[in-house]
Amino acid sequence: MCNQNPVFGSGDKCPVCGGTGTELFEKMIDGYDTPLEYARPCPRCKGKSREHDETRVPPQFCDADLYKFGFDSYIQNMDRFKQVIWDFFNNFKTWEKSGKGLYLWSKTPGSGKTFLSCCVARSLMVKYDLRMRFVTAPDYLAAVGESYKRQEGMMDKS
Repeated sequence: MCNQNPVFGSGDKCPVCGGTGTELFEKMIDGYDTPLEYARPCPRCKGKSREHDETRVPPQFCDADLYKFGFDSYIQNMDRFKQVIWDFFNNFKTWEKSGKGLYLWSKTPGSGKTFLSCCVARSLMVKYDLRMRFVTAPDYLAAVGESYKRQEGMMDKS
C-alpha cells in the first residue's frame, strides 16, 4: 500500500503540514518570469499524512514523481514529448477546462508508460490536491463491460 497514514499522538494531524502531507515551495522554471509554486512531501511526515491507499498504484511506483522520470534516457523525439508532459503538469487546470488529457502509448513493452503515468498522476495529486485511481486498460474495459451488463439487467459474476 502507498503511504499509510501515521498516527501523531491521539489521532492528531502532522504538526508541520496539518495533515495535507505536503509543503509548498517555489521554483524558477526556464521560460517563466516568476517562480512557480509546487508542493513536495512534508519533511516531518514524509507525505504520509495524506491517505493514498485508494490509488491502487503498483507498489514499485508509490514514490513516483516527474522529477524522478529520466526523460534523457529516451533518445528520439523526447524534447517535444518532455515539453508536452511538463506543460500538462504546469497548466493542468487549462487542459482540464478544455477537456483534454494525455494518452501514452508505445508498441514496446517496458518502455516506461506505467512509470511515467504514475509520475504525472502523483505530481498532479500533490500540486493540485487531487485524488486519482490507477486502472489498467484491461481492468477499465472489464469495468465498462460490467456496467453495460448491469444496465441491461444481466447478473454480475459471483
